[in-house]
Amino acid sequence: MVAFATEYFEYNGSTLIFQLNNAINSIVSVDVNGLQEEEGSGFDVSGSQDIVLLGTPVVGSRIGVTYLY
Repeated sequence: MVAFATEYFEYNGSTLIFQLNNAINSIVSVDVNGLQEEEGSGFDVSGSQDIVLLGTPVVGSRIGVTYLY
């Protein structure tokens, strides 16, 4: 069975790596303050549960990740 989840993080200025609660089957979307990021230029998937932002957002930015698991 495949399910989806959306998780939100706040960028605090210390790390660009965000660990999700579930192993990633497929990314649906990643956004920073509502602006969609493209895989390979805005973010990468690292391992089975980590999203790595490739650019540095403003401190306090809201990062949303929607994915299948």
